Amino acid sequence: MAILEFSTPPSNGPASKKLKVTLATIAIAISLTLGSTLAASINLNNQENYEFGQGIVLTTTCSDGDTLTVTPTSNYENSSGEFKLSAITFSHIPDSCRGVQFKISIYSDNALLDLDTGVQIARVLYSGSSTNTIYKGASGSDTFGAEISSASVAGGYGTFTILLTGNPSASLDIQKITLESSCQGVGTVESFPGVSGYQIHNCNPGLPSDLYWIQNANINGGVPIRVYVDMERDGGGWTLILANNNLNGWDGTNALNLNSTLPPANPSELSANYSIIGFADYIKKSPSGFQYRIEAATPGDWGGVWTANASYSFTSQTNTNTNITLDTKFGNWSYDGDGIEKRMPYYTPGAQGIITTSENPDGAWWGTLVARKNSGPWRPAPWHYPGGGGWPGVIWYWVR
Repeated sequence: MAILEFSTPPSNGPASKKLKVTLATIAIAISLTLGSTLAASINLNNQENYEFGQGIVLTTTCSDGDTLTVTPTSNYENSSGEFKLSAITFSHIPDSCRGVQFKISIYSDNALLDLDTGVQIARVLYSGSSTNTIYKGASGSDTFGAEISSASVAGGYGTFTILLTGNPSASLDIQKITLESSCQGVGTVESFPGVSGYQIHNCNPGLPSDLYWIQNANINGGVPIRVYVDMERDGGGWTLILANNNLNGWDGTNALNLNSTLPPANPSELSANYSIIGFADYIKKSPSGFQYRIEAATPGDWGGVWTANASYSFTSQTNTNTNITLDTKFGNWSYDGDGIEKRMPYYTPGAQGIITTSENPDGAWWGTLVARKNSGPWRPAPWHYPGGGGWPGVIWYWVR
């Protein structure tokens, strides 16, 4: 546990008091702080917002050595004639902290104080610019009157502010603020969703392959959904975005989103086709440098693992996304017109090959993951010829 202390300079009001910021750990260790800067003089008689300090700089393991800044703010209250904690801003949060739960409390010398009316522990699940809800208590999904404002991301770093709208504690009573960060258990229950299979795996590497909960404002209207995550193969943390074993039913309108809230409990035993390709851009671990995996017939066959070396989209409708690296090959095949071509799968809603790697989705369209219904005898799409044939039986598509 690392403790930060800084003092507000003396002024016309009571003597300055030290404010301690304590960083506890649950699953993500927080290292020694890098330092803090102090505010200039503070006039306690004015009625302007003021900050306890110019910010507290700290490093967490989720930040990969980057720094995160916590800035508490106080506001003068006419009715009580005192300054009260009014807001806490978290800034310079790297994208690697998405899905981490921040737990915030404030203390006097040795006792918890109310952060807001009747609330001593507040929790925020950091979701980048989608960070929008603050919970109360050490667990659960109950909310209170505090608000999240100014959630934004720029240049790979995020910020958000907690606005305390009830009756928070007086600033002079606060001697420390604790920030606990954790992602232990993330994704295992609906009330604590993750952001991707990759993040859930990193937080809990011992979890088995199974269904897990994720949440993003751009997915399912912001309501958490379950996804299937492969936690074991090829490094683990792979979110299933397509499982296709049936040609009939596919068309240009449903290939990106089909049975999206009904993921298969076992991808090898499909009862229906499934696609969340339209959500994949919000699940991948980074804008570029993310990985995708394709396999057919049986897991680990007729496909491979690729890295996208540019900011490609899973819903792209261009066949020029060719800056990709084959990390691992499954089976004996070569890039050519009789199978996978060297480009990330793209979306062609009006063609025979709806999700395909083929340069010409209406010509030699081998290397196709989703084919239009009634387009031929394929089961489920023309994949590799002659090895994989048009009849691999099932094709899977994954992201991390």
